[in-house]
Amino acid sequence: MKKLVFDLLDEVYEEGETLIFKNRGKTVMVSFNDIKNVNYQSFGSPPKVTISIRHETELGNDLSFCPVRKMSLFKRQNPEILALIDRIDEAKRRA
Repeated sequence: MKKLVFDLLDEVYEEGETLIFKNRGKTVMVSFNDIKNVNYQSFGSPPKVTISIRHETELGNDLSFCPVRKMSLFKRQNPEILALIDRIDEAKRRA
């Protein structure tokens, strides 16, 4: 359970090319350029996104959250998370 659910952050927001992570009263801002990897597990229960950061943050360097669930009978993947991954890749290519 610790690896599946207990490591999930309370809130994650996108602001331009920055992600804002909030957990237990702590807030960390991470630029897209500081993101090393994005792992999206859409078939787990719950679906989970883990973002690996290039440096240690107050919340660690692997930050996980559960994306907002989009109900669809035919698609298991969240289009907003796939678009976020594309925006992160594009920002890293420009840097």
